[in-house]
Order: sequence, then C-alpha cells, then structure tokens
Amino acid sequence: MIGMYIIFKNLIKGSNDRVVSVHSVLTILSIVLSVAILITVMSVMEGFRKELTKRFIGIGSDVQIEKFRPERNRDKTMSILDQMESVDIVSPYVFGSAICHYGSNSHLFTVMGVTPSEWDATTLRDYLLNGDLDISGNRIVIGEGLANRFGLSIGDGVRLISPSTYQANEFLVSTIFKTDIHLYDNNLVYMSLEAAQVFYDIKHITGYKVKTRADASVLQSKLMEVLGAGYEVKTWLDNNRAFIGALEIERKMMILILSTLVILSGFSITSTLVMSVLGKRKEISILKSFGVSKQQIWALFLAQGASLAVIGIIGGVVLGVALSLNINFLMSLVSRVFEIQLLPDQFYYLSKIPVQIEVGAILAIVVFCLGVSLLASVYPARRAANLDPVEIFRNG
Repeated sequence: MIGMYIIFKNLIKGSNDRVVSVHSVLTILSIVLSVAILITVMSVMEGFRKELTKRFIGIGSDVQIEKFRPERNRDKTMSILDQMESVDIVSPYVFGSAICHYGSNSHLFTVMGVTPSEWDATTLRDYLLNGDLDISGNRIVIGEGLANRFGLSIGDGVRLISPSTYQANEFLVSTIFKTDIHLYDNNLVYMSLEAAQVFYDIKHITGYKVKTRADASVLQSKLMEVLGAGYEVKTWLDNNRAFIGALEIERKMMILILSTLVILSGFSITSTLVMSVLGKRKEISILKSFGVSKQQIWALFLAQGASLAVIGIIGGVVLGVALSLNINFLMSLVSRVFEIQLLPDQFYYLSKIPVQIEVGAILAIVVFCLGVSLLASVYPARRAANLDPVEIFRNG
C-alpha cells in the first residue's frame, strides 16, 4: 500500500513537483509514438512482403521449367509431369516480346503464349477488370496500365509487331486485368500458345508453369532428377530472389532503426525516475526510517518505470493498430492536401499499401519495450534504494 501511494503521488498527483509530472507525461507520449510507429512499419512491411509474394507466385506459378534448347517433345514432357503426384497443373508457354502500335503510340512489352490451363496454374482470374480470359483466335489479354496507355477497351483492335520476324498481326482485346503490380499491368500481354507460335514463326515452346500443393523447393529437386540435365527448373523464389531479399533487408533495417526510438524512450524513463528520486529524497528517507527495506524501494521504482511503460505501450498499441488499419486513407488524404504522390506504383509495384497486422510482432514489440523500460529503471531504483536517511536529514 505504501508503494502504491508513492507511485500514485509521483505519477498522478504531482502537485508539488510539476516538472516531474510533465516529464512523466512526455515520457509516456514518447513510448506511445515509438510503439505506434514500430507497429505501423512492421505491419506495412509484412503486408508488402506477403502481398508481393502472393502476386508474384500467382502470376508466375510455383515452379517454372525451361529447356536449354528449344522444347520439341512437349507431349512426352507433359506426360512425365502429369504422372508426378506433387504436380497439380502443368501449363506450357511461349515467352517473347512484341511492339504495340496503336495510333501514334508504340511500346515494347512481354508476350506470354499460353493454353487455357494457364488460368488454373496461376491466379490471374482473381485480378480481372473486364472480359472472360478468352484467348481463342487472335484475342489477347492485357493489363490495365497498357490499356490506359493506348486508350484500349474490350473489343478494340491493336497491331503487334514481332521483333524477331518484323511481321505485324492484328489482335482483339478480349480481357483487361489489374494486379496492382506495375511490372505486370504495363508490360504483359497474353495470347494463345498457337497464336504466339505463328506470331514468332516457331514450332517449339519455351517452357512449363507448374502449380503444386507441395513445397516448391522439394518439387524442384524431384523435377531436376526426373527431367535430367537438359532442363532448368526454378521456383518462384529463384525468379524473385533479389527483390524478396532486398525487401527483407529493408524490413530488418527499418525495424532496427526504429527500435532506437524505444531505446530513447528508455532514457526518458531513466531521467524521469532520477528526477523523481531527487524530488522525493525526504519521503524515501522517512519510509526507510520506518523499516522499508532496500528491496522494497528498489521494487517501488521498478514498478513506477514499468507503469510508465505499460501506459505508453497500451496507448501505442491502440494508436499503431489504428494507423495500420487506416494507412491508405491517411496516405490519400495527405496526397490530396499536398498534391503529391506518396506511393509511385512504378517504384513500389503496388498502387495501395497492403497491411498485415501480426499478433506475434505486436507481442514482440511489447516485450521489447517492457524490457527496455525495466532496464532503464534499474539505475534510478538502485540510487533510491541506496539513499542514506541520516545524510538526508543531516543536510536538510
């Protein structure tokens, strides 16, 4: 009860020591802001990682197989792949590039010649804006960015030129998709496998996309063993390793840098408690003269530091979760007010910020903040516990 009384007096009443009370409030605010910023940044970074991974896998497939030489034994290879238990769907494809001419505009982009099984091997149908993924005949599927660039809509005709044969073919837009990834929406066109072979004047295919319910790396090893040395087998991670690695490094560095905010808040706790000790020396001496032990004084100030941290952490968690859930609204508001684009899709791949709030991450932040706060309370608690009542009363 005595300990709770002193904590209450130091934290709330504070009428005799306004400086300590103001400093306590500022300390709590610093903890609130540091925790909220950490939660928001971790939620956004985790959201980016999961969303980009999902979309890269969805458009690119789990495993991709390419032959070092032109693949002319398509039926044999397809038969081998279909017999493997861990292979769910196999989709052959032709990969190339083309120049789009529409009016006075031209643009070089990527062409994927595919079969209808492509829509089962990937998740492109989840990102359709208009159309039904019809690639029969001379029909093509394009991204929203490409459609906007040339002013194309469903049913419009467009002339594509093959860089290898320089022949120009007319195609009709049947479907428009939007993945929110600039790389795909502005640079990817789908047509039928047969149309692509005619367009490039080839008989072979480039490779196969494989969807699996098993671990992609495990399937990769099995495929390399079954298919032999003439094939290159890559997982979605192999195709995007540099980008995913850079994203992970960026995430870790941001967390490391922003964790210093919590450490700085710890210094603020230390200074607040030191000021509290200096201002309450007589009260502490009286308590010690009444038989309160050093351990009790120590625990008293550790509890005071912890209470500052707990109040700040609760406020920080609430603010951090609120900011994370409303980050896109806040970004759009700032963009409208200041007329700036805070998230250029050509640099960040996505047109809006994905957020993934992880309970485990929040708990880790709470534990880290509590740990820093308790460590920050050790010095002032020790100083208070070691005060000599005789010296205090002698010196007034």
